[in-house]
Amino acid sequence: SLPEILVLAGNFEQEIQIMRARQRWPASIQVVAAVAAGVHAFHDELGRAAVGVIGPSQWEAQANFPADIGPDAVWFARNFQEQFGCKPEYGAAGSFAAGLIFQKCVRHAGSLQDNDLLAAAAQLDCSTFYGRFRLDSTSGRQVGHRILLIQWDQDGKVVLPPSGNTE
Repeated sequence: SLPEILVLAGNFEQEIQIMRARQRWPASIQVVAAVAAGVHAFHDELGRAAVGVIGPSQWEAQANFPADIGPDAVWFARNFQEQFGCKPEYGAAGSFAAGLIFQKCVRHAGSLQDNDLLAAAAQLDCSTFYGRFRLDSTSGRQVGHRILLIQWDQDGKVVLPPSGNTE
């Protein structure tokens, strides 16, 4: 049988090249997911060819996670746009949120020593506009944050609703 779903997991340039060859794909392909689809440059490169494509995103302003540390997503997005003249991508949002978490750890630890900061971070279970922050007590991995799925439509990115267990 012919494929109905195509999942792309290359680098940005490879995925753009494959998307530009869409007219040569089997007509049976109904759904496309691409890692690169999570950034605005994907749509900038492809225009209408990006419509319908699904992708992962670390953060989207419209997800508007409740924050118990720092500003909300609306404040961050507005101030970023005013300062830099463009909408923030998840890299900028994640960097700002990391600064908020670092500040909380420094205050809790009362120190800048790595071990003290790690111990403070291990105690955190909080949220910024970027989402939840919580470290696994065994591995030390960040387990609080959840990846979003977006889909491009004619007006831009739409955050898809989560399915299944989000904990």
